[in-house]
Amino acid sequence: MPAGFNVPTNGFHLGIGGWDVEQPGFVGICQDTNGTDGEPAWGNSNTGVSPWFSIEDVTPHNALGIRVKLAEMPSLTSIGGLILPGFEVDVDDPMGPTVQWAIRNEIDDIEAIDLRYYGRTLTSEPLRDEFITMGSQGTVARDIRFNLNDLEVNGAGFATGLAIAKVAGGGASGIAADYFRIDEGNNFATGNRWVNPNELCNTREARLVDFGGGTVFRILLNRPQGPLAASFSYEVFDFNGSSVVTGGFLTSQHYLELTTTDLNIAIPFGTIVFNFAPSEGGWVSARYSAFGQFSTEVVGDCQ
Repeated sequence: MPAGFNVPTNGFHLGIGGWDVEQPGFVGICQDTNGTDGEPAWGNSNTGVSPWFSIEDVTPHNALGIRVKLAEMPSLTSIGGLILPGFEVDVDDPMGPTVQWAIRNEIDDIEAIDLRYYGRTLTSEPLRDEFITMGSQGTVARDIRFNLNDLEVNGAGFATGLAIAKVAGGGASGIAADYFRIDEGNNFATGNRWVNPNELCNTREARLVDFGGGTVFRILLNRPQGPLAASFSYEVFDFNGSSVVTGGFLTSQHYLELTTTDLNIAIPFGTIVFNFAPSEGGWVSARYSAFGQFSTEVVGDCQ
C-alpha cells in the first residue's frame, strides 16, 4: 500500500477508475484529508457538499473513490432486559414444538413491561412490540403459537427468534421470567429461566451426551462478528481429556441452534469449551433427548 494512504478501521475505500490509473493520483483522491472522523473530505456527506460527478467523467489517470462505512452490530447488553434464549414454533402442526413463557412482577407495585420479539438477528426495530402491565406479584403467561403475527418464519415452517423483556424504566429490575419448550408429538418438555445479560461471559463449557437424539446447542451471542470473522471458537475433549476437535463459527445471528453435526463433532460423549470473546460474551445451553422418551436441557458453566 503506498505511503500516506489512510484506511479507517471502521470502513474501507474502493477505487473505481479509468484504464491505466496511476497510483499517485489514486492516493491523492482517496486519502483522508479532513481530520479524524474517518471519512475522506471528498466524500463526507455530513458536510452538505456534493462531491459526486458522473461516471463518464472518469478518464485515464483519474479515479472515482467510494468509501463504504461498516455498521456496528447491535448487542444484547445494549438493549438490556431479560432474554428469552430462542424459540422455535411449528406454525403448521399444533402438536409440533412451541415455547410457553411466563413473566412475574416481584415488586409491590404496578410494573409496565416492554416485550420485544426479534428474529435470530437483532435489528434496530423489533418484529413485534408488546406492552404488558402487571399488578404486584402478578404473572403473565403466553404460548407463542397462539400469536405468530409479524414473527420471522424460516423455510422449514418454524417461527424462530428471540425475545427481550424489560421494565419501562429500562433493565430487568423487579421482574423474573421462565419458559418451557414443549414438543407434544415427541413427549418432550424442557424449561429454564430467561437469561440476564450479566450472565453472558467469554468462556462456557457444556457436556456432550447422546441418549439417541444427540446434543443440540442453543447459543446467544452478545455482538456477533458477521461473515468476515469467527463469532466464536470451540474445542472438544473426550472423556480422557484429549482434544479431538477445534473450530470456529462465522455468523451474523445473535441466536443460534446448532447440532453436533454442524460443529463437526463425531464423538457421542465429552466436553465442549466455547470461546465467546470475539462476540464480547455469550451463553449456551445443551439439550439432550431420547426420541419418544424424555429430554433435558442444561445451561453451560461460565468459566
